[in-house]
Amino acid sequence: MAIKLGTLLVQTGLITLNELDEALKYQTIFGGKLGTNLIEMGLVEEEDIARLLSRKLNVPYAGSEQLLDIPAGTIKLIPAEIAVKYKVVPFHQEKMRLHLVMMDPGDLRAVDEIGFVTGLSIRPMVAPEISLVLALEKHYGIERDKRYIPVIKQVLKRKEQKAGSPPAPLRPPLKESAGERPGSWRESVARYSIDQLSAALADVKERNEVAARVLDFVDQRFEHAAFFLVRDQRVSGWQARIKGKDVSGFETFCLDLDQPSALKTVVETRSFYLGTPPDSPADRRVYRALHQRLPETALLIPIVKQARVICVLYVAGGAATINDAFFELQKVLQKASLALDILILRNKILMT
Repeated sequence: MAIKLGTLLVQTGLITLNELDEALKYQTIFGGKLGTNLIEMGLVEEEDIARLLSRKLNVPYAGSEQLLDIPAGTIKLIPAEIAVKYKVVPFHQEKMRLHLVMMDPGDLRAVDEIGFVTGLSIRPMVAPEISLVLALEKHYGIERDKRYIPVIKQVLKRKEQKAGSPPAPLRPPLKESAGERPGSWRESVARYSIDQLSAALADVKERNEVAARVLDFVDQRFEHAAFFLVRDQRVSGWQARIKGKDVSGFETFCLDLDQPSALKTVVETRSFYLGTPPDSPADRRVYRALHQRLPETALLIPIVKQARVICVLYVAGGAATINDAFFELQKVLQKASLALDILILRNKILMT
């Protein structure tokens, strides 16, 4: 969309430049759309963003309750594959005109294709992003992205406080399982030096590449390696490898930091953990997510920004191997931190 949401929100006084700066950092590190991060940070309400876009784009606004109460006959006007592709929900048919709620009302390609498929004239509409995600899940069975789960919890909690009624239950997390990449795990990862890793990190275009490049380097030496994201006293899975193979579904892992664990220690001290890991219930959840028993030795190194831990690298293996690699891994994490800084700056340039 040509209109920059961050600029609009600042111009209308809904957020300050400092708040936009902080939200852009969050977006770079934790992913998702800018609006999702602003809502999760409690800086704006989802309806504020939708109504602002409605005015600026001159398109009608659809409320949250209306999106969940669309007749089945209207829903059938748009095939599921089109709804998935463009993140749209048909709202109302008026003769030969279809009012269509869209994630991006400025997507003219989507408007043209949907008009061709349905034979109707398309009138774009805008709605709160989270509400559209829930509507896609209800009407088309489209699984909500894991990134939306924390902010959906917050939105539903706020609505519960306003209305005095309990929120709808969230879907349970998916079961973690090990995915595979072709070939032997030792053969599938090209061994490269730390200088080659530096070049790769300097060229990344998005945050997931940072974790992937670091794990490409780390899993040359360790059978179990993982990156965790840390936010609001909660640790979530980012990316993980077992013998060089991606752990499918690891991103659904979530651990609250209200119980003793090695991760809790790292977050609270903002320092590394090295040694025989504890066998607490919280730590056992980590081992299960990585399909391993209690490891002999574990090393957890945080990336810290503005006095807060934002992510943690985890490796497990023999004591001698980890001790030998300790200083090199610290250097690798410093480079990963700089790569995230570069992405943050690039994001600021593009989004403001």
